[in-house]
Amino acid sequence: MSKRWLAVLLLLGCLWGSLGFSIWRPSTGPLTPVHWSPDVQWITSPAPSHRFYTRHTFYGPESVQAAWVRISADDDFVFNINGRQSVIRENGALNSPKGLAYRRKVPLQEFNETLPYAAKTGLNYVMASSPDWKISVYLDLTNYVRAGKNVIAIEVQKGTKSPRIAVEGQVLPEKEFSPINLSTGATPWKMATLAENRSAVRWFHLEFDDTEWPQALALGPVHETTYTRLSQRLFDQPVHGSWITTSAPWLYQTWQVPHHATRSVLRYAAIGEPAVFINDRLVDIQSSTQGKQLRMFDVTAYVKPGKNIVAVHLNQPVDDTWTQDTDEEPPSIFADAWAESNQGEVPLTQSGGSAWARDIGNESLSVFLDAWAESDQGEILSAVHTDGDWHGGVSLHEKNQSSLLTDTPVVIVRQVMGQEFIHHFLGHPFLQCIGWYVGHQLMWWWLGCGVSFALAWGVGHLWLRGSSGSLVAGAEVLLPSLVLLMGMTLLKHRHGEGAWGIWFAQPGSDRTLLLGSLLVLLLSLISRDCPRWQRYGITVGTSALGLGLLFSQSMPPWLIFIILGGLVITIRWQLLSQLEDLSSKLLATLETGPAWQRSTVLGSIVFIGFCLRLYRLTKEDLDSDENTSYDATRGILRTGSPLATSGIWYTRGPIFHYLLALWLRLVGDSIFNARFFSVMFGTGVLVLVFLITRRVTGRVWIALVVTLILALNPWEIWYSRFIRFYQMVQFTTLLALWAFIRGFIDRGGRFYQYVFFIALTATLLIQEVSLTITPGFLLGYLCFAPRFRWQADWRLWLNAIMVMIIFAYDIIFFKIKCLTPWTALSASTSSYLKPHLLNVTGFLACFFVGPNRLEILYTAFFLVGAIYFLRRQAGLVLYLFSFVLLNLLVLTLLTYQIAERYAYSVYPLFIMLSVYSAISISQGLIHTIKQGRFQHFPVHGLVSLCLVLLLISNLELGRIAQSYSQAIGRHNTEIFEYIRDHRQPGDVIISPTPSFGPITIGPVDYFLMGTWFFDATYWRDGRLLDRWGGGVVISNLDQLERILETSPRVWIHVDDARQSRLSAQMLEYIQTTGKPVYDSFGTSLRLWDPADGWIPHTPEQGRDLGAY
Repeated sequence: MSKRWLAVLLLLGCLWGSLGFSIWRPSTGPLTPVHWSPDVQWITSPAPSHRFYTRHTFYGPESVQAAWVRISADDDFVFNINGRQSVIRENGALNSPKGLAYRRKVPLQEFNETLPYAAKTGLNYVMASSPDWKISVYLDLTNYVRAGKNVIAIEVQKGTKSPRIAVEGQVLPEKEFSPINLSTGATPWKMATLAENRSAVRWFHLEFDDTEWPQALALGPVHETTYTRLSQRLFDQPVHGSWITTSAPWLYQTWQVPHHATRSVLRYAAIGEPAVFINDRLVDIQSSTQGKQLRMFDVTAYVKPGKNIVAVHLNQPVDDTWTQDTDEEPPSIFADAWAESNQGEVPLTQSGGSAWARDIGNESLSVFLDAWAESDQGEILSAVHTDGDWHGGVSLHEKNQSSLLTDTPVVIVRQVMGQEFIHHFLGHPFLQCIGWYVGHQLMWWWLGCGVSFALAWGVGHLWLRGSSGSLVAGAEVLLPSLVLLMGMTLLKHRHGEGAWGIWFAQPGSDRTLLLGSLLVLLLSLISRDCPRWQRYGITVGTSALGLGLLFSQSMPPWLIFIILGGLVITIRWQLLSQLEDLSSKLLATLETGPAWQRSTVLGSIVFIGFCLRLYRLTKEDLDSDENTSYDATRGILRTGSPLATSGIWYTRGPIFHYLLALWLRLVGDSIFNARFFSVMFGTGVLVLVFLITRRVTGRVWIALVVTLILALNPWEIWYSRFIRFYQMVQFTTLLALWAFIRGFIDRGGRFYQYVFFIALTATLLIQEVSLTITPGFLLGYLCFAPRFRWQADWRLWLNAIMVMIIFAYDIIFFKIKCLTPWTALSASTSSYLKPHLLNVTGFLACFFVGPNRLEILYTAFFLVGAIYFLRRQAGLVLYLFSFVLLNLLVLTLLTYQIAERYAYSVYPLFIMLSVYSAISISQGLIHTIKQGRFQHFPVHGLVSLCLVLLLISNLELGRIAQSYSQAIGRHNTEIFEYIRDHRQPGDVIISPTPSFGPITIGPVDYFLMGTWFFDATYWRDGRLLDRWGGGVVISNLDQLERILETSPRVWIHVDDARQSRLSAQMLEYIQTTGKPVYDSFGTSLRLWDPADGWIPHTPEQGRDLGAY
């Protein structure tokens, strides 16, 4: 048996083993639909707005057993209660390319167990925000609710003027009182579109008067399906039980769990050093705790049907001063647990002769614990909690070894109270027992490999009646099943942070994948010539697996029937064979047919790309970098020099800015025309990519596929609509590469060599960091160019020297005229282009992962393809692989600022190599299968269809289409347009992002800098100014108060994306100064007027009122 088929069986066995282990003992809770109350409704603002602020007032009882809310917000939200700001929040809409529930500051409420990649990507992709409302979030309010008046205040924001929110929740008082409903639609919620304040009292404060706010607009019940991995019982189930203690080393208790329980949860609190176990497996351990935290765990993976043993070990901390000067109870513990029924009922807590046990003779140590098991409908089936029936003793292991050891009775310290705890859900503790987890995973892998080998031998020897090579014959039949599982594994990982990942996280998805692989196996057998009885048997088996898919509950029934019907029709009428024949004829026509046919297809693709880049070109407000380049270009139009509004020269990218100025002089100065300049280069890139791909692959249809993918690529579309030099530098880089291949590798003559040097010079003058591509061209010259001869090739060295001289002059001029002297010492007072080893993975993560794992599928094909072509010794293809990797390596070692845009110039090469690798590997796989027992099976059509679906799903075309009707960037331009239209003589403008001002209103008066920019300021005439709008830097509250005291009116621009760069005191000050006058997506505007009669004052800090 060859190593190839051995690897197929081993890999298939490991995949089956992983699925089996996940089905047998899931490591985390399943993602299940939320059952919203019929009374809950979506609410929104009566007036269209990107953002609204809503408040709900209720009156709490003296004591609370439990209080909770469940929230689904479309899209971003900030939850405040009783003046406590940002209790939980989510702000992913301001970085829309990111994944589902991005930046949701609620720990352990993700929709799956996948950790997000640490890829610091920017807002550079034409992609709408993920539907974060699909993942509901829970919050325990027990510790926040107070007796008397309480206020819940929520801020909601979305990229369209249709934000909405649904809230369901309750406050559960003592048993003699009725629950207090907090749900939207069932209770009154007030609404506003501005973040109002009454002096220092802000809109979310308890004392704020909202009587003038209108009622929220109800949109209707929550008919959409939302999901969660948590049980509602974690929050609405009051704590039951007592704090107990004993003089023995351990506490233990038996817990009977019924067979139909689907989820088990444990909560506990302790004073001391606790360790909690279930069935001898560690759940949690703490070095010391004072009993304020109620720690909650999903212990489904720990619990088995029938008898379970829960054990708690308490130890006295070594440092006995940890409880001094506190009002804490002596070291103790509390715990309870239960199991739910399908209807959510909780039976009486079990009691009896089971016992608990402990390890030291200290009566002061105590514990509380409760736990329960529930059904998939949330019904509590069995519950247990600490009470007087429990006993202490030694560990169960010691007790079993000696019959003389007896149980020690427990002592009840006091009854537990719901509001004494701070609730913390800590997730799924399976990693506490990593040895058990790894051991059982290995066992399932061995089991899966055994099944794959046994099935391969059975199919090959018994079914195919092969006397020799039975395993090989069976492995050939199992290969399509392996292809399916590998493809689905790639797809699952690719969408691990996106909305498509919801399907993979639902219960039954692993079961569906396992049954699907077996279904493919049966279909593979049907495709062979076999006796009628075998075919009937396989048909019956296929139907049975189809029913298994139906009852796995991870797919809707209509989708199952469509899939099965499509498979039957496909096999019966040989649709795949017909599709394969049709595609073969089409590809042959493209390769050998008339040139006009290829030109027509290419023109159609380029036209699609052009339309996507042109459609609604001015929808987005100008980005900060766009304002910088546009302002410098306008300076060229005014003075002939790239003079910014601030008075400094912006000499970066001189070719881009002067060509853009010439274009605007010809067609007119407007944002549309300025962005259209980039559209032209973005469209030209598609043509260059086609030419390069056709030369490298030798196939027209592969070049057309790569061109189409880049035409639809969200990163390419974004920068093709951007007033910045990134799209032009990508065009000139590809032009230089195409000319290098033609002139030095194909030896097409000096014309292409001259084009190469001109394009390379332009690339370096468009973006100076493009210096990082030069080692790639040097490597190509050393590998492919003929031996250098001085008399014949002196022009090459002369051209190279001229390129270096021109680039050196540009750099020197840039350092003199553009870079301003350092005004202070900081971590950034150094060149941002010099050798370093500070972050060797930053660029790789940005480039190879991307936002929402956009590039992860391409990366997989890229890396596998590099090995594939290395074995085939494909020289030119390997050189392009080296070109991309060498550029990333040089960027990593030379560039301090990590931003994926610096590698944008080689991105089309990365896509081309990834797609070419995927196609080549697929063709090799097709050839391997065809050589086996599938000569009459339409393997080519099936594999090609799967690859096409994989690549299309990776693009997320739906989010690209939605992005044209949704805001992606912050609407800061709207803010400055509002100031322009309402400004009065003498008004002062303060902004944390003054780069948005010059295009709209001209210079900005003051720059609220905070602690960040490395090149934001320069020194002029004794003042520290920003380099965009020329505003004087504000660095402390003393300066800000002096401005308010001496100015007639002050406009204060608040940028959401810059709030984290301001101190908490400064941020609070500007958000309570004046009154809100305008609010838009990601930004807002306040106006201070002396007529308001109030200036916020802070204690003098003794700061300089000038620059520092």
